[in-house]
Parts: sequence; structure tokens; C-alpha cells
Amino acid sequence: MNRYFPYLLVDIERCKSNIAFMAQKATNANVLFRPHFKTHQSKGIGDLFREQGVTRIAVSS
Repeated sequence: MNRYFPYLLVDIERCKSNIAFMAQKATNANVLFRPHFKTHQSKGIGDLFREQGVTRIAVSS
């Protein structure tokens, strides 16, 4: 653990589970799942969304 610099610790399995839950919820509602990407700004997290079939995202400045 680094005591001098902030870092983000992500529970990947929980993250995958949450993304899958939301993707399924959108599918069940027959709507397009377009997550907002400004919050995490991470290619790795984006890859997790892609694994669930997400092909479009929402962004803002």
C-alpha cells in the first residue's frame, strides 16, 4: 500500500457483475444501454463494458 499517493482500488468482479446487471436490465426493458464515461475515464473499465456488448457511450464536458 502506497502511503504517499492516492490510488483507486477496484473490485473487478463486483464491477463486472454491476455492468452485467445493468446491461441485462436495459435488455429486459428493450432500451439501448449507453453508460456515461466521463466519470471513470478508463480504457480498462471501458473494456469491461465492451465485454457486455456495450457499443455506444454517453459523454459530456
